[in-house]
Amino acid sequence: MEGWMEAFWEALRLFGAYMGRGSLLLIFLCAQLYLFFAERDGLRRILFLYLPWGLLALFFQPWFAGIFFRLAGEEIYYRLLWLMPMSIVSAYALVGAVSRVGRPVLKADREDRLQKELEFEKEARSVPDLAAKPPAILASVLASVLAIGLGGSWIYANPHYVLAENAYHVPQAVVDICDAIHVEGREVMAAFPPEMLQFVRQYDAAICMPYGRESLVPTWGQPNDLGSLMESREEVSAEEMAGLAREYACHYIVVGEEKAIAGRLADNGYGEFARMHGYIIYKDINFSVALVP
Repeated sequence: MEGWMEAFWEALRLFGAYMGRGSLLLIFLCAQLYLFFAERDGLRRILFLYLPWGLLALFFQPWFAGIFFRLAGEEIYYRLLWLMPMSIVSAYALVGAVSRVGRPVLKADREDRLQKELEFEKEARSVPDLAAKPPAILASVLASVLAIGLGGSWIYANPHYVLAENAYHVPQAVVDICDAIHVEGREVMAAFPPEMLQFVRQYDAAICMPYGRESLVPTWGQPNDLGSLMESREEVSAEEMAGLAREYACHYIVVGEEKAIAGRLADNGYGEFARMHGYIIYKDINFSVALVP
């Protein structure tokens, strides 16, 4: 039982981290409250009301969470919350609420609702100047926009998000380095620093790597000796780095200029090939682009 409770508290922690400051969650809950009383379409009630709460119930179910943790780990459990249509529900409810400014929200039954809708439309058509209504609608729209905007944060304050530098939406350093080591008609193997791993394969599938993000996450249980050296902030041995790179048949090694390396890679079979964007590209001196793949 204790293990199940730990799973519940971990799910709660992940939920809190996913929701951040909770402002958008509050908007979502208000949208749910509005739809509970105002929405009468059966299918929409299932999609926008019952489905999100069903997913939340499953997310916090300790037995389900415990089994998921054991099979896939805790790091990706929060991704189940991606299934919740929070944005769609909030937008639908906000548009519905704004469009009903001046109309009753609570409806006794279908006939009563239709009758009041007809009365509202008839009254609207009979008034030539509806200047009294647009300000209220505009105020509602502005209030909704402010609530959403103030509930979030400036996305570029996150170091993982930067203004697009090119059409590929990857760092320009990755583009230029990959272009420099690309060999037409064959694959090449290259060791990259950890900050580039997620971008290299997006840009050039012909450039292979001996390790990926799986080597950087301890709980995934796929460590890589070369990847650990590339990630290390301490001084590393040039001889050891070159030896491991050769074990993985790396044609290139890319390291930051500030990388502390004891010794010279050039003395261990990897000569300097190019420098760009604060990185040094080393190339296996025995590698020839004329080699048959």
